[in-house]
Amino acid sequence: MNPELCWYISLFLVPVYLWSALRFGPLGEELGWRGFLLPELQRSVSAFNSSLIIGIIWASWHIPLFFAPFGTAVSGAHLTIFSILFFYFFVLCLSCIYTWVVNRSDGSVLMSLLIHLFINAGLIMLFFPDLNSHTKEIYYFSAPVYFMVATFLVLKTGLNAKHKAGNLAKIRTMTRQ
Repeated sequence: MNPELCWYISLFLVPVYLWSALRFGPLGEELGWRGFLLPELQRSVSAFNSSLIIGIIWASWHIPLFFAPFGTAVSGAHLTIFSILFFYFFVLCLSCIYTWVVNRSDGSVLMSLLIHLFINAGLIMLFFPDLNSHTKEIYYFSAPVYFMVATFLVLKTGLNAKHKAGNLAKIRTMTRQ
């Protein structure tokens, strides 16, 4: 195939992929999990417990994709108890990180949406297996990093990183000067 033609096809496919990934993936999920459910849960339980509840629901939401050829870190592979527990662990860690990000940004889901999209963009390698034959290992090797970040955030902040109203007023005043 002509390399120049491949370049033009790539320029077309990347925005198409990003639009479809955003529209059918993180947009709906993040508006539901972090935009609606997280604030409701945090009215009655801690940010950490909210993260665990959302994480379990979120991971369970993806169970049908376990049996699809692609879509999650365990899709298209032989399902084992380890792979299923790994997926739940992975999503629980991400849920804690996303909760901290949303709380830190005063309830904005934009950052969690972008992080979710970024992680899903890594799944593009799963759609095109010829790009890399070891794509599933990326998720296994990245899980300890997510675990360390989530553990740090839980222990250091309890995931309650909400700005105080006074601090926001000070920040707004400083940016206007």
